[in-house]
Amino acid sequence: ANATNIPRVRMSSLTPEHFFTEYVATRRPVVILDYLEDPTHAGGLLNWTNFAYLAKKAGDAQVRIEERSSSCCGFGAQKYIESSLADFLQGCAAGDTLRYLTTEATATDPQSRLNVLSPPLDGPLLCDVPLPPRLTGRLVPAHVNMWMGTSAPGASSGLHHDYHDNLYVLLRGRKHFQLYSPAEASNMYTRGKLVRVHPNGRINYAGAATRADGA
Repeated sequence: ANATNIPRVRMSSLTPEHFFTEYVATRRPVVILDYLEDPTHAGGLLNWTNFAYLAKKAGDAQVRIEERSSSCCGFGAQKYIESSLADFLQGCAAGDTLRYLTTEATATDPQSRLNVLSPPLDGPLLCDVPLPPRLTGRLVPAHVNMWMGTSAPGASSGLHHDYHDNLYVLLRGRKHFQLYSPAEASNMYTRGKLVRVHPNGRINYAGAATRADGA
């Protein structure tokens, strides 16, 4: 989508019903201009821009860090190490661009479902996160993730797609998103063999067919 065609709206103009009808149900991207200015939505998230706050509150938490061998290599090779959050934050403050915090869930519950939260979000930092987000109404978050790192201009996380809708809250720095319609999947070099794109945008690959709702 052309950036000029993506709606930019204010929280004061949104209700959960409007957000769902206009954007979630139609799979339309939207930029929310003042999400963090409303404490009922932001909670304590703005505290996370302060490394000292994070270290004091959850510095002992053991977190999963993706590590690359040099700045010439991209992230995404899935090489992980374990570190305390405090040590990782110290590296960020010193300008370390080789490590990247990703809290995407890897552990499962007794029913083999991925946990919604992973360290450090499942500890003292959880009280800073308004759950569920008021904007999502009765929708239930599948995962709550946290990404953090120090990067040089032009660093990229690479082209990919998620299976869940994202509510992405940028706390520090800048991030440029390039968005492509699922209808363009057949024109891209996908990792799997594309077999179907559901009307709602859900992508199916060979050997992993699902319904439109992901079941």
